[in-house]
Amino acid sequence: MFNSVLAVKTQPHGIVDPKNVLNFAYSNTKAEGASTTCIITLRHKSLHAVNIGDSGFRIYKGHKCIYRSPVQHRGFNNCPYHLGNAVKCDSPSLAEVLEVPIEVGDIVVAGTDGLFDNIFDSEIEEQLKKGIEYGLGAPDMACYLADLVLYNSFDRYTLSPYGLKAQQSRIKHQGGKIDDITVIVSYMLCVQTFRIITSSL
Repeated sequence: MFNSVLAVKTQPHGIVDPKNVLNFAYSNTKAEGASTTCIITLRHKSLHAVNIGDSGFRIYKGHKCIYRSPVQHRGFNNCPYHLGNAVKCDSPSLAEVLEVPIEVGDIVVAGTDGLFDNIFDSEIEEQLKKGIEYGLGAPDMACYLADLVLYNSFDRYTLSPYGLKAQQSRIKHQGGKIDDITVIVSYMLCVQTFRIITSSL
């Protein structure tokens, strides 16, 4: 994460290339471990992103989900692609490079798998609608979603996206999935420039 921030600072103002940021961060990270990664920037009325693993983002228009970033994994049971220095880790060359048009009024929700494994897109739609009605800003909306997802992750009886996938894969699992949770919400008030970096260890 730290090296990603450094990489952004080396990019020309307003012309951040997510793939360059990913390559710089990967080549300058010596710490052991592995991580999924999602880096997003806004440029020329489009989101430009690189994503590796099961972190990702959604775009909502009128509180309805209109785009889901693809997930990279080698099987259901918690085997996402991930960057790292170990032999079995993946390299940045496998990252999905994405470009998605976006408009003023759209909402971007980015997060780690701890978010998307514990709340359905339809539930996020419902909560976004409530949040807008209550006048929540983007930071408060992110905290609101994170609190809800944290509760779901410890609920042994809720039907979660992870639990549903487990059933479909004939794996015994009930309730939510306890995991790291990162939630970032961005309201598109103007289509200029911003950057989002998420990672999941």
